[in-house]
Amino acid sequence: MTTITREDLQAMWIAEQVRKQDETIKMYVNAISIDIIAHNNAGNKKCKKVLYKETDFVKAQVVKQLQTVFIDSEIIYTEADHSITVDWSEG
Repeated sequence: MTTITREDLQAMWIAEQVRKQDETIKMYVNAISIDIIAHNNAGNKKCKKVLYKETDFVKAQVVKQLQTVFIDSEIIYTEADHSITVDWSEG
């Protein structure tokens, strides 16, 4: 059997936290993208989603990744209500 040190355990824990964070970001980007398309199909030009429980890093990464998907839409994070608004209206 292999030996495992405290450092090994700490490194495994950190790697797991990063993996979970990446999965959370991916989940939000996919879910918001689906909502944006549904809003668009309904004739809307804006979509607003609230992310209460997530860290600032996760919120920033979600915004950043959404900007790579919806390249000419306005994507704004509002700290006051923890929301991400995507606006694809012409203007």
